[in-house]
Amino acid sequence: MEEDKEFNTVQRASEGDPEAFRELVERYGDRIFSLLTGITGNRLDAEELTSDVFLKAFTHLDRFRGECRFSTWLYRLTQNVCIDFLRKQKRQQHV
Repeated sequence: MEEDKEFNTVQRASEGDPEAFRELVERYGDRIFSLLTGITGNRLDAEELTSDVFLKAFTHLDRFRGECRFSTWLYRLTQNVCIDFLRKQKRQQHV
């Protein structure tokens, strides 16, 4: 039941419903922020990366096929954003 509701919310968001996307941000925002704070050790970086994650999620919702839970897809997206950030940080340290 909960998975059906979640999929319906994602579907509505992918069709441009701002209220549905807001629901997803409210449901997962704190978890994503906490995860990123733990990885980066910096609240400001975590805030910026959280925004990046949800921006990417919004622009790529059409790629979510429902083969896994939305949270799984979103966490994988979060990992990718974080990996990119850490690579950038490492390059800046070498310069």
